[in-house]
Amino acid sequence: MRSRDKVPMRVPEMLRGTVVNNSRRCGKPNCRCAAGEALHLRTVLSYSKASRTRFLTLPQEMVEPVRQATQRYREARARPIPST
Repeated sequence: MRSRDKVPMRVPEMLRGTVVNNSRRCGKPNCRCAAGEALHLRTVLSYSKASRTRFLTLPQEMVEPVRQATQRYREARARPIPST
């Protein structure tokens, strides 16, 4: 998934990670967030890669499809493995 491209993104059937709301400061000295009042909110996919937590900012139209894909992943992991 690449959010910078103008090509419509496809969400995989299952996706490991969690969709969370992240609040942060932007770093601009004159911004409203510099005083810690109203931080910027963004919805991100939080996932682990090489033992490090990564964040991928999601466009608004991708939030629900990605959330559903992460839910399917968790449900699949919770299912017991069939014995042979």
